[in-house]
Amino acid sequence: MFLGPKVVYLLFSSVLPISASLYDDGYNYCQASRPSKSTYKPLPHARLVHVQLVVRHGDRTPVWPLTYEHDVSWDCDEVQEYSRLNGPEVEYDGSEFKYQVIIPKKDSLSSSFWKGSCINGQLTTKGKLQHISLGRALREIYVNKLKFLPKKLSDTRLLFIRSSDVTRTKQSAQSILNGLYPKSKHDTHDPLVIHYEPGEIETMKFNKWICPRYTQLSNDMINTSYYQNYLEEAQELKSKLDRILTPQSLNWPNRTMVSYMDSMRCRQCHQKPLPCRGGECVTKRMTDDLFRLVDKEYAYTHRDAELADKANAVVVGWIMRNILSGIQLTRHSEAKAKFEIFSGHDDTIFGLLGLLKAKDMRWPPFASNIIFELWRNHKNYFVRVIYNGEVLEVKNSWCYLEPKLPASQNDCKASPQHVGQYLVLQN
Repeated sequence: MFLGPKVVYLLFSSVLPISASLYDDGYNYCQASRPSKSTYKPLPHARLVHVQLVVRHGDRTPVWPLTYEHDVSWDCDEVQEYSRLNGPEVEYDGSEFKYQVIIPKKDSLSSSFWKGSCINGQLTTKGKLQHISLGRALREIYVNKLKFLPKKLSDTRLLFIRSSDVTRTKQSAQSILNGLYPKSKHDTHDPLVIHYEPGEIETMKFNKWICPRYTQLSNDMINTSYYQNYLEEAQELKSKLDRILTPQSLNWPNRTMVSYMDSMRCRQCHQKPLPCRGGECVTKRMTDDLFRLVDKEYAYTHRDAELADKANAVVVGWIMRNILSGIQLTRHSEAKAKFEIFSGHDDTIFGLLGLLKAKDMRWPPFASNIIFELWRNHKNYFVRVIYNGEVLEVKNSWCYLEPKLPASQNDCKASPQHVGQYLVLQN
């Protein structure tokens, strides 16, 4: 009996723990690497038939401002002022209206907030340009090199764009499109539509309210001996940071180190001074230790813990299902879009990396990008995953796309469990 063309997954490797040595390879949280036309290699003897891009938004201001952020200034100038530095292809023009954030200089309410023209969690000009550059890099590969997409966009149905209902992710998607298909490359007046869901049911970012099951899974992981040892390891640094940052006034959760890093990361990406209080300052050594601890924490909760896959399914299960659906529709010649873009958050990237058992589980940099490519060679299909410009080595197989195949005839030998069984959200 004919079961249809076979789908195989390309790469497998062992899962390695986070270690200090992983930071010697030029990892840069402030700017994710991009795929490059010069190093990109198509699969030999195969034809590209579908592409899905999942990104984290670009550079932003801190989401959780400290109680005394007034020692720094954050400016979110319009990207048009910088476009001339990046050539004529940057045509960032979203609307005839512009919005200006006002932070009064003489106002008792603003005395504890930062100076400048940004709100918390806002995409910066740098963040917009990061994704314009990513879009241009994608154009070099998928338009100019592979001829997979046309030079001029005459049918907007070739593209499907999905974003979370957050301004910085929608602006990031818009920036990618400005790089991939700037105005001069449009042969249609039809608008490109960015799809998003109401925040109450949003599935492109961590949304514990729609699935209370996550809270239980998270608590179970936190209560393991591994995680309790981790908290003990982090306690000395946590006490030092508590004295300087006074997190008790910010209502931060006390069983994670993630909240501590937000302002630190953003400040360092913009060469701003680290926080000080009462003559004591956060040092570069402290932030390095903090970032390593946070990577260790998330490698455990998103990949290594026994319950990690189930927790990831709650966070990104719907996204992965959309990705798999796009692959299946393409195989059956039913896909409407050749190129899909999903604009999300660090949790989006982290969850996917965790489900794929990626070796590198360091915090996804700003503008991180995962590309799922579907290639065809005769009746066989191949899935390749590229993370920040490098082919991703993963442990899991996607052979469960052919559930009718007996185990002895599929490509699951390296995978004791299928990712697919975790892709159903549980209430």
